[in-house]
Amino acid sequence: MDQFNSNYLAELTASLSVQLLNGIGSKLRKSLAGTEKERAVERCVRIGLAALLAAASAGAKEDLDQLETIFRGFFKKPEVGRELGALLRGESLKHDELLYLFEEAGFNPKSLPSLSFDQALTAFEAVFLIAATDEPELRGTIQINVLLAQLQKLGEIRAVMRELVDFMRQAHAENLALAIHHGSITAQSSVRQQIVVYQLPYLAGAPTVADWEGHYLRTLISQCEPLDLTAIDDTYASGEVNAISVSEVFTTLYLANLARSPKQTVEAAIRRSGERDLRKKVDSEEKPIPIQAVEAVAAMPRLVILGQPGGGKSTLVNHLVT
Repeated sequence: MDQFNSNYLAELTASLSVQLLNGIGSKLRKSLAGTEKERAVERCVRIGLAALLAAASAGAKEDLDQLETIFRGFFKKPEVGRELGALLRGESLKHDELLYLFEEAGFNPKSLPSLSFDQALTAFEAVFLIAATDEPELRGTIQINVLLAQLQKLGEIRAVMRELVDFMRQAHAENLALAIHHGSITAQSSVRQQIVVYQLPYLAGAPTVADWEGHYLRTLISQCEPLDLTAIDDTYASGEVNAISVSEVFTTLYLANLARSPKQTVEAAIRRSGERDLRKKVDSEEKPIPIQAVEAVAAMPRLVILGQPGGGKSTLVNHLVT
C-alpha cells in the first residue's frame, strides 16, 4: 500500500462506528441507533480517523502495509470502541489503555519506530471533539458543554485541528477522493482534477506510560461487575434494560458453623476451627460473633470457598474483584 485511500478510511469508519456505538451504554446507544444522530457520530468518526491516519503515516512509506493490517484488527476490537466511546460520555481518553490494545493488535515500537501512537491518538481526540460540537443533531444527546471543556484543555491544538475538520467536511461534501500519507491528506476532484493538500502539524500528545497492571485490573473489573441475568430475562441481552451490577445486589455472606469471640481475631478463629467446633470455645457469657466471608478473605493469605449450588460463591468472587 502506497497510501491510505478513501475506501480504506470508509472500512475503518464502519468498523469503529459499530464498536463505538456498542460500547457507549444501552441508553445512549438506543437514542442514536438508526437516526440522523448515528450518522452524525459516523461523520465524526470518519474525520477523526483521517487525522489519526495522517499522524500515523508520517513515517516511512514501507510501514504502511504493516499499519494497514494493524489498524484493521485494532478498530474491530470491542474494547477499543468502549475506550473511544468515552469521548461521547464526556471523558478523556486513556492513552495507556489504547496503546496496550494497539500492541495487542500487532504494533511493535521496534518495528515501527517512526510511529507516534500518542500523537495519532491526540489528533483523533481533538478532531473528533471539534466535529462533534459542530453537529446540531448531537446537541441534547451528548454533553456538548463537557466536550467543549475538553477542547479547552487541548489549547493550541484546537486551531490547527479546526482547519482539518473544515477540510474534511468540504472534501466529503464534494465527494473528493482522498489519499493519506506522510502526514498529509490529499483531496482530488475526478471532474476538475483539482488537488488540495492538508499538511498535519506536529502534535505533542500526553505522555504514554505503560500501565499493564492497571489495564489488567480495569479489564477484570469490567468483566466481573455486570450481573448477567439473561438466563432468567432475555431482555437483558438485547440492551432494553439497564444493566445491574453485582455491588447493587450483593448481600453479606457468613461462614457456616463458625463464629469468634469478641477477644479473637478472624484469622485466629479460622485457624483454630480445625481443632474443634469454635462455638464450644466461646465463653457462655460472651455472644458469638458471626464471621463474614469478606472478612475471612481479608484475614487469610489463601482459602477455598465451598458452598451449595446457588449459594453465592461466584457472586462473592465477583464482588471481591470489584
